[in-house]
Amino acid sequence: MASSSSSNDISSDEVDKARKAIEFLSSLQDKLPGPSQANQSSSSSEADQSSSSFTNLESISLQARANTVLSNINRVRSGLQVGKGKGKKRLCAEREEMVKLFPQFKSARDTDKKKPWTHHFVCLAYHDQTSIPTTAWQKSELTSAGLGEQKIVFQDVDCDAVTFKKALLDKFPKLVKEKCLICGIDLPLDDLLRHIEICRSKSGKNDLDEFDEEASIKCQEEGTREVIHLSSGEDTPKDNPSYSPNFLSDNLDYSPIPLSYDVYAPIAPPYSPIPHNFESHVSDASSSPDLPPVTFLNNSGRSKEKEEVTDLKSCIKQLQSINKTLTAPHLYLEFRRDFILTDALKHSTKPKFDPKNQLKVTFVGEAGEDIGGLRREFWRLFVSSAAQEYFIGEASCKTFQPNVQALQDEVYERLGEWIAMSVVQDGFGFPMLAPSIYEYMVTGTCTCTNIPVQDIPEPRVSSLVLMICSAETVEELKSIFDDDTYANALFETGYKKPISSLTLHNKEELTNVISTYHTLIKVKAQIDQFVKGLESLNIHSYMVKFPAIMKTLFVKENEKLTAEYVKGLIKVKFSDKESLLRQKEEATYMHFVDFLDECEEGSIDVTLDDVLIFLTGSDREPPLGFSRTPEVTFLHDASRTMALASTCTLELKLPTCHNEYSSFCSSMKWSFKGHGGFHVV
Repeated sequence: MASSSSSNDISSDEVDKARKAIEFLSSLQDKLPGPSQANQSSSSSEADQSSSSFTNLESISLQARANTVLSNINRVRSGLQVGKGKGKKRLCAEREEMVKLFPQFKSARDTDKKKPWTHHFVCLAYHDQTSIPTTAWQKSELTSAGLGEQKIVFQDVDCDAVTFKKALLDKFPKLVKEKCLICGIDLPLDDLLRHIEICRSKSGKNDLDEFDEEASIKCQEEGTREVIHLSSGEDTPKDNPSYSPNFLSDNLDYSPIPLSYDVYAPIAPPYSPIPHNFESHVSDASSSPDLPPVTFLNNSGRSKEKEEVTDLKSCIKQLQSINKTLTAPHLYLEFRRDFILTDALKHSTKPKFDPKNQLKVTFVGEAGEDIGGLRREFWRLFVSSAAQEYFIGEASCKTFQPNVQALQDEVYERLGEWIAMSVVQDGFGFPMLAPSIYEYMVTGTCTCTNIPVQDIPEPRVSSLVLMICSAETVEELKSIFDDDTYANALFETGYKKPISSLTLHNKEELTNVISTYHTLIKVKAQIDQFVKGLESLNIHSYMVKFPAIMKTLFVKENEKLTAEYVKGLIKVKFSDKESLLRQKEEATYMHFVDFLDECEEGSIDVTLDDVLIFLTGSDREPPLGFSRTPEVTFLHDASRTMALASTCTLELKLPTCHNEYSSFCSSMKWSFKGHGGFHVV
């Protein structure tokens, strides 16, 4: 055996390994199945030969033994292909043993087996967003816009960049392309930056508004496209090299977190809770001298960069531009003054209703064409009716009523749509909400602490909170909950700590739990549905983006209407100084000034709100102001003793027939409080 090994240059270790293999294969000869009868006959012969080889190991050449081993190896492979069930599992175990003995036996499918990789990706709404939405409606909005969370399975964890990118785009098709505003070509987002630079250089213009149309057409015909690398701006190689597992963290500059966590790809969709024509900057462009920052705009028809939001007026103008309010079709609707809310909610369920359309109002039984005044009056009546029907609390500190039926009928969503319309169409929003409600609408979290007592809508709950705060001893604190009314208010929150174990250290905890539950959590579903309605015109997105600016539309300010404000709001139109009517007009105007002063002082039962409503249809000036300056003119007909007003032309006509103030005051009271609607006294 030693000489045989020497003559064939085979070491003793290899001989031992071959001997063990033969022993192993011989033990399997009665167990291995074959694909056919012929194979079985061949296998039987091979098994006899293997047995003979094992018993006559010294008399058979090494070459014959090797042939026997190869024959049995092929048989094992054949058995693995035809084996089924338990037999297949057994053969797999035997095959593993063969691989241990002969590493060359390992097949290509063992070495080339790909490892899959599953990961959750979250595509956010705008480029500087760094946190995942937590509320259900926010997630729903992202999903409906083609963004949100998706689970992606990569068949090979070592896939190249092209495969990785294709998998992302397959799951988030909204990220695929965007239109170049210069030439109109749809390009992938990561190609668009360089393409815009090429278009600009060819057109010879730096402003998107002033590009050469001929150059643009030429650019379109040539279809110029230069692909840039995702991170560096360099030309992408034609081949597709494999990238390291840290490809994302190395190349996605806008990814705020390492690869080991969820990856955020914040790109804005065509429709989302975020405004359409926002600015999205390529994160690495500013750091590259060859790629100056470029602003991408959507293809909504606006090529100019949007104005910077500095106040409420600029904010609403942006919203009007986004929703194309000023160019939208008209929506003609009729309402009954005594059933404003009922008619509005009914209209909003009809197919023709679209909150983006321009509302034109007609009051049933009243003459008049709406050129702004009737719509302002409608907003005032609608907000007042909605506040009484579906909200509770003080006039300037409302919260949502826990109305389950209204929630199921999606009434709160439709209310949100109407309020959104009022913001962009001469209305004033819903400036009646409690500050804590507005805070939740903006942040989406119910972790507000130190909710003011005045924000709590139910008197029994606010009284309970005040009593807890004023308790000075443990016995006094515990005795509060001897009253079932107060105990139930606490138990409704799910508070588990026994009352018998309460201490003074629990006072703050108790007040926070009680106030948060009864102010926010109890009506969270109603608030979320209302917010969904607001987002129909992107109002909520701007609330999140500009919370301080938008707050005046939902939380009432402490500013009180004054006589000076009303006088400064109007323009008085007198006759010429040489006219004989001038003296009467000046005397009448002075009566009107005295009347306004008494309204502010509260010495008469007419308020300045009543005066403004009579003149404009609204009890406050819209955020964008009135369409024209309200005017005061004069009636010289002696038979006209009452004031007249046109809310559309914003004109107040004062009678000049009253020589005494007492007579004038009595006439104004009846005019401002006793009128029955448009142009009716």
